[in-house]
Amino acid sequence: MRDGENLTGRYALIMGLYWANYAVISSFASMYLLDRGFSNTSIGIMMAVAALFASIFQPVIGAYADKPQSPSVKIILMVVIGAFMISSVCIIVTSSRLPMAMVVFYAVSLMLLQSMNPLCNSLGIMSEQNGKRVNFGVARGTGSITFAVLSIVAGKAVAVYGSGPVPWAAIAIYVLMGIALLAFPFKKPTVTAGITKRGSFIKRYPSFLIVIVAAVFIYAGHCLLNNFIYQITVQKGGDSSSMGIALAIAAFLEIPTMFLFSKMLRIFDSGKWIVISGIAFTIKAVAALLAPNVMGFYLAQLFQVFAYPVLTVASVYFISDIVELEDTAKGQALFTMAVTIGNVVASAIGGRIIDQMGVNVMMEVTVALSAVGAVVMWIGVKSSRRRA
Repeated sequence: MRDGENLTGRYALIMGLYWANYAVISSFASMYLLDRGFSNTSIGIMMAVAALFASIFQPVIGAYADKPQSPSVKIILMVVIGAFMISSVCIIVTSSRLPMAMVVFYAVSLMLLQSMNPLCNSLGIMSEQNGKRVNFGVARGTGSITFAVLSIVAGKAVAVYGSGPVPWAAIAIYVLMGIALLAFPFKKPTVTAGITKRGSFIKRYPSFLIVIVAAVFIYAGHCLLNNFIYQITVQKGGDSSSMGIALAIAAFLEIPTMFLFSKMLRIFDSGKWIVISGIAFTIKAVAALLAPNVMGFYLAQLFQVFAYPVLTVASVYFISDIVELEDTAKGQALFTMAVTIGNVVASAIGGRIIDQMGVNVMMEVTVALSAVGAVVMWIGVKSSRRRA
């Protein structure tokens, strides 16, 4: 048990604001762009490009953050937040007159948003390495609370006022996050081991590559449901308000899992929980496909409780268990890169599948991706070795 300063509350505030913005700028991306005349295919391409660049940027920035001479993760996060706010202002300025430029800036904002995820995770893990007390599950659960609340509020607001305020809301949230970061006490941890290169990382942890491949499949299926959830709810007979409710149900169900995950680790270790999450993702995808209406889609969200929140929190602990301290940011970044590549796949194929074959076919692809990912994840976890 660590006896250092308890930073869970302040870290939870940072995570809460980060995921609040995810609910706004990412979940409502399809609606924002559809309202401005873009097709599902073009929206999918934009999301894929954003995720592709994020997948390149994440391991690079992770490796940079692990270098002894680099600025701290806190400072790097502040720089990324500043760049995000500039990009969001550009979205507002170009939205009505320069739609193609607006799409570029929206893609940049999504790339920056996704690139912050491993940095936010590393902020908590490194604080623990400094002897501070941080309950990652509670902090990430707070993110689910803010995501759920913002999903409901934004869904109802957009139904009444339109999607115009979306980038304004994103800027306001990140101003608050910047203030929370400035108030967060953080010192970059000192490690004595040598720094490994990206190639040697995979050689040192070969089974981690299998886990990364599994994560790509699982998150590709997950992102198909999330990126095109507006189209799914409309196909089930709903609207933007229904979409907000569906997102909120899933997010609220994440909260108890994340808050209680430290206790759940007493039942199974992090590796077993990751395998269980892959199974839950598959069951959820099947239930969503078979849902006859919006209410059925809401019920399918119930399987979220052992899917996304378990994989999100368990993966952080799993990576911490199998990689050395000097590889912390790199390990988190590589896993998040896999998540982002899954998003690239989903964005690249989702819109085109919907436009050419319909929402149901897209959801059948989701089931297939989730099932393959669950099997590969089991193989990867089974072959992993924990750090002594």
